[in-house]
Amino acid sequence: MTTKTAPEERRAKTAARRAKIAERIAPILRNFSNLPPDALVDDWTVSVLLGRSRASVWRDVEQGRLKPPIHVGARSTRWRVSDVRMAMAGAKAA
Repeated sequence: MTTKTAPEERRAKTAARRAKIAERIAPILRNFSNLPPDALVDDWTVSVLLGRSRASVWRDVEQGRLKPPIHVGARSTRWRVSDVRMAMAGAKAA
């Protein structure tokens, strides 16, 4: 019987968490072009769409490359699809 070390357990938990997130946002990514401009998406989705880390997404907001998100709860923020599309178009033009 093999026991995992602490780093191995952390890696396994991180991989499981990422797989769960990927499963959750896959339908959104598949249908992104069909979403209305006022639809809202979370930072994980924005991160994948822009090809940047979540931290980089927030830096983009600070530097004005991405409009600030909408606060929909005490600990929940979402971006308008139209704002994400503008950021994607800006990234392609650069």
